[in-house]
Amino acid sequence: MCYLPGVPGRPGRRGTAERRRARAVTLVEVVAILAVLAILGAVATRALRPTGVTLTAQRGLLASHLRYVQAMAMAAGAAHDWGVQIQTDRYGLRLDGALPTGVSLPGAAGAERVFPAGVSVSSGSGLVVFDAWGSPGASDVTITLTDGGSSQTVVVTAVTGFVR
Repeated sequence: MCYLPGVPGRPGRRGTAERRRARAVTLVEVVAILAVLAILGAVATRALRPTGVTLTAQRGLLASHLRYVQAMAMAAGAAHDWGVQIQTDRYGLRLDGALPTGVSLPGAAGAERVFPAGVSVSSGSGLVVFDAWGSPGASDVTITLTDGGSSQTVVVTAVTGFVR
């Protein structure tokens, strides 16, 4: 009698059903692998997220609001002094040195805007006043925003009032 290797019921050999069971992955093992992959994915997503996005957005928003106040000053002429009071954690409109009532910054609920957590002004705090021509005065105004280790600047050029 001839015995074929791998045929069930033959002495000394395991059948194909037994071999399949020996190679199979259990549901618990699959769930454990998926959990480890999910944790690794979450860690990698946090580590690889783009940095400075919030800082860049806040820099652009501050520059836009400075241009808005500059336009308000030019529209008012010599009758009023429009400016922006810049502090470490916020900035706001100023009309003749005081917080105006009934006037809001574009896209804001009021005349002041608070920077999000982590973003602050490291240099350039103070009052920036524009004249009737949109000029901040005889010297450049440089405002530096920081977010952890990175920083970006907004510069209002002397005489011309160009905001960059």
